[in-house]
Amino acid sequence: MLLASLTVSGLQRLIDTANQNICTHGLRFNPDKSVSITFSKGHVPDRQWDIQGNVLKQVNEILYLGVTLSHEPCAHVDKRMKATRNSFYALQCAGMYKRMGARPRQ
Repeated sequence: MLLASLTVSGLQRLIDTANQNICTHGLRFNPDKSVSITFSKGHVPDRQWDIQGNVLKQVNEILYLGVTLSHEPCAHVDKRMKATRNSFYALQCAGMYKRMGARPRQ
């Protein structure tokens, strides 16, 4: 679940509301698997959010639905390009690569 707010107090209210809603269905958040990341144009004061009395761990990068969310603008694209290169070279080493395009005359 991804929760987002424009204000610090708004985010804590969202966390508390989500926690109350899932508790009514007999579920609970796993604080060990829950993290927070803050995006801002300016300075962000150190703020900790809590869920069920546990402080959420602050991270600089998370993977959400297969997309890397990070402070680095190209983090997701860089990871996908690296994975593509690795797959390409693995296929090449396995003999599954065929040269494409024009070849020089001999």
